Amino acid sequence: MNNFQQKKYFSIIIETEWDKYETVPDDEKEIYLRNIISRLYYTCFHIIKERKGLPDWDSNDRSHEVVKKAINNKGLRKKLKALYDFRVKADYKYQEFKLPLHDKRNLSIVNKKNIDNIIKTFETVDL
Repeated sequence: MNNFQQKKYFSIIIETEWDKYETVPDDEKEIYLRNIISRLYYTCFHIIKERKGLPDWDSNDRSHEVVKKAINNKGLRKKLKALYDFRVKADYKYQEFKLPLHDKRNLSIVNKKNIDNIIKTFETVDL
């Protein structure tokens, strides 16, 4: 596993971006929140890959689908899907990126404690 795929790599970015998010004016917060969301999704993505012993790369470029299908826990699969949807909006669909950020199940990530809990859940709950 290279540095890009290690939880620590993403956690450092999340921490740094969160510190900035908390100190910038409201009209600049979205920039940092987008980075946090993307890194949070990839943190959970790589935790699952590591815990499930999945290959680092899928030759058909279906890694996200492979990882999602590897999760037996329906609640966690839904949570990863919500994080994926947030990430897609944060990275590619800026016009759909609306604050406050939560999904239909009220998964909110605009809170440091929630971010830490999401990561801990993927690290500890039976997949």
